[in-house]
Amino acid sequence: MIVFTGSADATICAWDMELSDLKGVLRGHFRAVMSLCLCEKYPILVSASKDNDLRVWHVDTFECLRVVTGRIGCVMAL
Repeated sequence: MIVFTGSADATICAWDMELSDLKGVLRGHFRAVMSLCLCEKYPILVSASKDNDLRVWHVDTFECLRVVTGRIGCVMAL
């Protein structure tokens, strides 16, 4: 099982809970990551940050698929 954590250093870490191992670090945000939402239907993770952006990530490759740049301010929850 992979668990994703957001951090004040603007990164998202992917942890393998069975091995207690860091699988990858997702970089792209410029300020603290405030919220994460894992999609049940598709292999994507959505992150929200104090940089006012939402990012869509592929959970297998850790690639950023899309950036939604907001003029709505900081998103605190998804």
